[in-house]
Amino acid sequence: MARKDRADRKHTGVTTVEENKNVTTGKRLPLRMTQHELDELDILTEKIQELMPRKKISRSRVMRACVHIQDSAQLKKIVKSITENT
Repeated sequence: MARKDRADRKHTGVTTVEENKNVTTGKRLPLRMTQHELDELDILTEKIQELMPRKKISRSRVMRACVHIQDSAQLKKIVKSITENT
């Protein structure tokens, strides 16, 4: 039996707190890579997996983590790698 002051309310659910959704869902980045680049990414992923054995490391996780490397020493290494390998 509902209270009279709540009887005319439309039921919309219990939760009133906003929830952050996974923003990567449904958004794809078409990234073309050669077979050699995919092999190198697999090797890098395996090396990181060895350092973090309790966490599942995927190629996409490694790629997303690389986006956040922004200190000057690492940027110089990235620039050097781009000039040598592309």
